[in-house]
Amino acid sequence: MTQIEDKLWPYLDQIETSEGKTSLIVRSEYDSDYDDTEVADEIAKHLFSKTGNTHFIMRSAAFDNCGGYSHQWIGYLKEGEVVLKHTDKYFREMFEKQPALMAA
Repeated sequence: MTQIEDKLWPYLDQIETSEGKTSLIVRSEYDSDYDDTEVADEIAKHLFSKTGNTHFIMRSAAFDNCGGYSHQWIGYLKEGEVVLKHTDKYFREMFEKQPALMAA
């Protein structure tokens, strides 16, 4: 393996392939001295850019002694770059565009 692959594999988990599709988990540490969420984001963006898909969903979850929470982002290509947008914002913007498209 190359040095890059040696660094990449510890982040990947539960890789499943069926019917020409692959799903996987990119793991990262959050809100600690080992916080590497930016690395996980870049891995997800890079892997997505190698597909022919138009969108992907990225989920984040964190748990501690007080409970847990999660977030979701939608990733897509915009002007040649992979953009991650929080799902609430993505759908709000999409629904705001829909009435304008319907009136046109």
